[in-house]
Amino acid sequence: MTILDGRQFPNALFMQRQNAPAMPFTLSARHLTGLAIVIAGLAAALGLF
Repeated sequence: MTILDGRQFPNALFMQRQNAPAMPFTLSARHLTGLAIVIAGLAAALGLF
């Protein structure tokens, strides 16, 4: 699970930094994408176990 998080978090943050300009809306969008990645990782881990 930590391996998936280590791989996906830097990529998602890097993509968000490149695509989104500096606005307060991007912070909420970044947090939402982070939560989605965490939920997807937890679902994948539960599915594997």
